[in-house]
Amino acid sequence: MYMKFITSLLLSLITLSCNQKGNYDILVKQAEDARSKDDYMTSIMTLDKVINGSASNVIKQQSQFIIADIYMNDVKNYSFALDEFKKVLEYDVENNTHKKSLFMFSYICSNYLDMYTEAYNSYNAFLDKYPDDELVPSVLYEIDQLRPIIDSAEKLING
Repeated sequence: MYMKFITSLLLSLITLSCNQKGNYDILVKQAEDARSKDDYMTSIMTLDKVINGSASNVIKQQSQFIIADIYMNDVKNYSFALDEFKKVLEYDVENNTHKKSLFMFSYICSNYLDMYTEAYNSYNAFLDKYPDDELVPSVLYEIDQLRPIIDSAEKLING
């Protein structure tokens, strides 16, 4: 009797977790549909439901990335995008989403917000984490563009 109860409980939990994953997939699809209709607020609010409800850090991270991408590419609010990419990087999940977020964080700092030291440091963090990545040539190019700015700032500081 006890084993039957445990088995039933485990099956219920597995079914519930599978259904939740499916529900979050549906919410992400709804968010993508809203985004394609330029309804960014609905998209962001739907993705926020996923972030606040899912137990999976991967799903949360991917949803956070989409929000950051909306702010960067659709809304063109680079300060908000930077904050959202920073949230993506806080998830302890090393994957392609993390890698792209680190690059985009650095790129926004350098090219839109004039946060050159932050950009330089985060590009170097990228090189440390992903030394053999296909984005390395782009990172090295960005660092080369930043080097004169960083050198000038250091000369001013050091007198």
